[in-house]
Amino acid sequence: AIKIINDKPYQLSRDIYGIGFFSADKIALSMGIDKDSPKRIRAAISHVLAASRDQGHCYLELELIQSEIEKLLKQENKALVETEIVSMEQSNEIKTRIRKDNKAGVKCYYSKTLYYDELQTAEIVKKFLAKKINIDVSRVDKWLKLYNEKSKLPLSQEQNDAISGIIQQPFSILTGGPGCGKTTTLKVLVRLLKAMNKKITLAAPTGRAAQRMTEV
Repeated sequence: AIKIINDKPYQLSRDIYGIGFFSADKIALSMGIDKDSPKRIRAAISHVLAASRDQGHCYLELELIQSEIEKLLKQENKALVETEIVSMEQSNEIKTRIRKDNKAGVKCYYSKTLYYDELQTAEIVKKFLAKKINIDVSRVDKWLKLYNEKSKLPLSQEQNDAISGIIQQPFSILTGGPGCGKTTTLKVLVRLLKAMNKKITLAAPTGRAAQRMTEV
């Protein structure tokens, strides 16, 4: 253990739960690791890519990685960051893909776990999209019309169109800002699916969201 910590102090943050980059960095600097050490820069790159998920990112572009590391280490190391990120890509420590913007390609840098999560999600969506959905659209429209006539809170045209669109597709994303009517739309969608004798499974990413979904 002593040999590993002497050679690779930043491995502490990868191998031991509860020791993050900041604790490992403090230990490494106290052991005499140079502030511009490639080991330190590589650990900082890994930390920035992993932490980016907390802001909702799957990947970061080079310029953003450089500016985040500048804030993290309180020093400018743009050239060194670029050198080390190329080395990390070559040694398969991080993953990349090219995003096409117009005709130019933009390189996207991922922590490995997020890269494979994204790939797996894409494969799952692809499987959904390959399925054929046979729906009697006229019956759906009739059901929605009857619901709106009987309901004290009829659907808006946008909500109505969303449900009609979702029911005809193997995979859909229902999205919108707070208070725009997603919950009401979901509620009516579930009623419609039940009327069609479909099996329904509901899931939520947090306990609070699951509780809210159970309530409605």
